[in-house]
Amino acid sequence: MKSNMRHLQKLLLQEPIIDKDFMENLRHQFFDEVDDMINSTDDLAECFATWTSGRFENKMGSSIQKSMEYLRESLAKLNKSDLPEKLKNIQEYLQLCVDRHFTQACLDLMTPNGPNTTLEQLRAWKQQVLLIMDGYDKVNQALVEKLEELQFYIKFRCF
Repeated sequence: MKSNMRHLQKLLLQEPIIDKDFMENLRHQFFDEVDDMINSTDDLAECFATWTSGRFENKMGSSIQKSMEYLRESLAKLNKSDLPEKLKNIQEYLQLCVDRHFTQACLDLMTPNGPNTTLEQLRAWKQQVLLIMDGYDKVNQALVEKLEELQFYIKFRCF
């Protein structure tokens, strides 16, 4: 029993596998493309032209792909046999989160068009874009939570 407790104590004293820099890099992998798309527009007309539901969906797909590639590359050195399966499960879970929190918001995005855009149309569009960004945050939060679970498994050698 004492040897098991000592082993557990050693594990608890180790540095975390996933540190602040790792999480910041992962955040950049996830958000950079959509941030660039948003930051590249200077006026409302450009927003209407470029912030389309299809473009947001493409950016989300790219965000997940880049994040998963970063995880695969970063965690490959651990040489854990179950790691590819765990990462595949995380990617599948993220897709479920996209379906639950993001896809409908993209489908609902209606860009005002024409010279007679009303204040009500602008408010509705703004609300829809905010829902899309909220979906982005929820999918990212799901990624972080799954990564924390993975860290626990790695740290305590449960897989």
